[in-house]
Amino acid sequence: MTEPFAESITESITQPTTHCLAPEAIKQLRVAFEQAEAPWVPAIGARARFVVGIEPAAAIRAWHRPILASARRQPVAGITLGPVVYVARAALLDDWPLVAHECAHVGQVDRLGTVRFLARYGLDYARGRVRGLAHHAAYLAIADEVEARRVEAAARALGRPDRLLVPDR
Repeated sequence: MTEPFAESITESITQPTTHCLAPEAIKQLRVAFEQAEAPWVPAIGARARFVVGIEPAAAIRAWHRPILASARRQPVAGITLGPVVYVARAALLDDWPLVAHECAHVGQVDRLGTVRFLARYGLDYARGRVRGLAHHAAYLAIADEVEARRVEAAARALGRPDRLLVPDR
């Protein structure tokens, strides 16, 4: 059975909508962070906003074409730009681990600040490429992605919370 909230998201085809984490999802997310040994930032629950109805690749290209042009090469399920997470409609409804993964990035931005996070992320990627790694392997080697995948795996093991998102007020 699909929860009523999920049906309302599915019906809003033309208008992007913004949502925040449900209280039970925040509690479960904190446990996932602890199990993944990732630093928990309390502001994640308060600051994270999920924009549904905009493809992540489009958000990336609109935000900064030259730096993030790789979004054209590979499908992107979700992207975090500061406290805002852009997730494709289908991925958001079905993929709790993806939501946790993107929340890990919100926490990283809160810990480091946007500029430092982006610089570290970009430098990690560039180091991988200089070491001869292919695009995807360099992406997987980024320290912030490694941490986010640990949170994602912990969230997957915990299972999906009863309510994931609620409309942002």
